[in-house]
Amino acid sequence: LATGPMPGAQYVLKERRSSGGHGVSLCEGSVIPNDERFVVQERMFWSDDLRAMVVDGRVEHWLRRRPADGEWRTNIAQGSHYSSALDVSPQAEALALRAARACNLLWCGVDLLEVNGEWTVLEVNPGTTFHGVTREEGQAIVESVADAIERTLP
Repeated sequence: LATGPMPGAQYVLKERRSSGGHGVSLCEGSVIPNDERFVVQERMFWSDDLRAMVVDGRVEHWLRRRPADGEWRTNIAQGSHYSSALDVSPQAEALALRAARACNLLWCGVDLLEVNGEWTVLEVNPGTTFHGVTREEGQAIVESVADAIERTLP
């Protein structure tokens, strides 16, 4: 995250309270808004990313997200394609779990990107969707969330 000048750089400007890729803009220029309503990220180039569906310190499911043709955002609302990801590295899993723990979230989606062989967190979504999961996978995740909530009750 940054504020201040980034001459000639491309960056992503996100509204803090947005979803589905709405309120997200690709910008270029030398001035970045210094406004708490927005998050600024360096523009990274990739073909797809991963979403870890984390429940109570465990990754319950992985999704590979590929943007629609001509689109750079990987949100289902922007026409992206989601599929289950089975070949996820231990480094990606460890990073997703650290991100969820840092945000103190019982249930979340952690979006990850591999750049030059290193994993980075794009964002953590406290209310993630079930797009891309089968009915059975979704039911298993919901059961895990319910069990986790039950364990937190006095």
